[in-house]
Amino acid sequence: MLPRPAVSRELAKFVTAELFTDRPHLESDKFNQKLKEKLTGSVTNPVYVVLSPDERVLKVSSFTRDEAEFLRFIRQGLDGHVAKR
Repeated sequence: MLPRPAVSRELAKFVTAELFTDRPHLESDKFNQKLKEKLTGSVTNPVYVVLSPDERVLKVSSFTRDEAEFLRFIRQGLDGHVAKR
């Protein structure tokens, strides 16, 4: 989903980060897993989160193959940030 041109254009409006959570033998992944659970309430992968600069969760989404649905998620997250400024 992320390399698709329309998705990439929307993501360029954000600062992106990736948390690795699937290697439980690494301490950093254990920390990332706890952070993901705290932010999303989810233990599934993948899960996507839009955070505000002050680390408020604006929008959470799980895996989808539907590009239009994923773009709505991204745009709603951005709209949520702009509206709460």
